[in-house]
Amino acid sequence: VINARPKLVNVPTDKPTSLMRFEKLFPKSFVVDVIIPEMNKRLQVQTDWGEFLVFVGAWFLLATSEGAKRHDYWSSLDVSPFVGAPFRLNAFMARDRFDNLLSSLVFTNDKPPSYKDPFFPIEQLVCAWNKNMSQEFSPGWVTCLDESMSPWYSQFSCPGFMFVPRKPWPFGNEWHTIACGISKVLFQVELVQGKDFPKEKPEPEFNSLGKTVGLLLRLTRSIELAKKGVFASALIKKRRYWPKFIPGDAIKTHSSAFEVGHADALGGTLDGIDFDVFTMREPDYTMMLMSTYGTTTRLGDEKIRCWFQGDEKLVKTFQYPEVVHNHFQYRHIVDDHNAKRHSPISLEMSWATKWWPNRVFAFLLAITKINVYNCKEFIFRKQLLLQHNLDSTKATNCVQSCKIKNFSGRRSSIPCPNTPVFPAKRNAGPFLLLSWNTQMKHLLRSSLYESGIVCQSCKMNSA
Repeated sequence: VINARPKLVNVPTDKPTSLMRFEKLFPKSFVVDVIIPEMNKRLQVQTDWGEFLVFVGAWFLLATSEGAKRHDYWSSLDVSPFVGAPFRLNAFMARDRFDNLLSSLVFTNDKPPSYKDPFFPIEQLVCAWNKNMSQEFSPGWVTCLDESMSPWYSQFSCPGFMFVPRKPWPFGNEWHTIACGISKVLFQVELVQGKDFPKEKPEPEFNSLGKTVGLLLRLTRSIELAKKGVFASALIKKRRYWPKFIPGDAIKTHSSAFEVGHADALGGTLDGIDFDVFTMREPDYTMMLMSTYGTTTRLGDEKIRCWFQGDEKLVKTFQYPEVVHNHFQYRHIVDDHNAKRHSPISLEMSWATKWWPNRVFAFLLAITKINVYNCKEFIFRKQLLLQHNLDSTKATNCVQSCKIKNFSGRRSSIPCPNTPVFPAKRNAGPFLLLSWNTQMKHLLRSSLYESGIVCQSCKMNSA
């Protein structure tokens, strides 16, 4: 259905809070039933969901600044604009308690297999995250499947370590990810295990149909293929994995006789499935898309192509055909999500851990943080906030908002009587400001309510 819109399932209100969206998009039941009980086995003082949220919110705050050591955020010294951390977390969680929670993290309660499986510590967590997203989020009519990188620099401590030179973060784990093209919510992930995949381990589901087909079926499972029907489009190039029986050279020769912008289609059938190879003439090549849907109907704005023929400059304007238009419109969705996750400060890199499962947890946590914002912006249609209000600072916000005139100017702050001062991060970019306000403030406020450590006066002020 072309007009199908993305949605969160069973949301009790049209304007859910950040905490409600976080609990929808992160597997709360898995945390409560698996992670917290396993942590409690290693802790002298038991923890619960409310304290776990404060722990997560503290990591979100730590990812808003860089350059300081982690223990500096619990320093007893006054905040300095020149050295140390730009804010303190003492009022919300003791440093020893934070370290104890961090060292007790475990992401599985399953019995280890009889063979060596380096991916065992995180598989239950990843499966729970995928299952939760399939239950709580319904994507729109168009999705994009692409790769995402989770940074890690030592191949000896990272199962499935990859080096992908074309990526901004070339070292680490490569993940197959799929995102909704309308809401930009990333809703399924799968780790590329590569040569570290155990020989004794069963092959992934649907791999008997081919690795690419199996990957597509696994990642699109939540779209309910049988009920809705799914059509696909893929860019094809004369490289290693050129589709069999597609006469690429003949198509290029045919297309070269037409002007720039000319679109055509060549029909065919493969394994009983009808498809078309859509072509569009570019100045120096022919673009080809293999698709099971679409027509050559022109859509979208006028596009311009400029090129030289000898000394003469030629210009051509035209609209893209439907399949090409959708390709350019939605091909960057996963890349945009990755850019927000890594910029300006990456939660994964702020969590400077040497235990690889923690990096996977931080990866899923960072994805969820971006998903929470994207749901707010693209599903619930709330206006993007790029500026802070000086008078909105309250103890229940956990983070003091800062009033600014521009991104490079100095910021002044007025502290709430019940909270410490949180100086703003220097050289903060627009998305950092967005993260500071919309991602952490409401999440930590609700977290402190649930854990029962917010003072009554601030509760009354926030009403």
